[in-house]
Amino acid sequence: LAATLTQTGEAEGTKVFYIDGQPYFSETYATKAPANDHPAVIGGFSASNGNLGGLVAEVLVYNRVLNEDDLNNAGWYLQQKYGMDGLFEYRAPRGTMIQVR
Repeated sequence: LAATLTQTGEAEGTKVFYIDGQPYFSETYATKAPANDHPAVIGGFSASNGNLGGLVAEVLVYNRVLNEDDLNNAGWYLQQKYGMDGLFEYRAPRGTMIQVR
């Protein structure tokens, strides 16, 4: 599961949720969400006692929106790390690779 949030200044934004690297749900909103003191919750809802019926093994946080290649690479890394099967694939890095000795 991955989620991205794109905010354009004080105006509109888009949030997208992905499952196995594929977009699952997308929503655009017209105004910036108001600031509040509610906790950020992963695996449940802060407004209720609804919790995830599973385990969260790892949380990766980035200070930018990930593109399709970034999401795939993060998913592939986690598949390999935890020995899971999935839809992510190894993609060789683009560009020039140098070795410093």
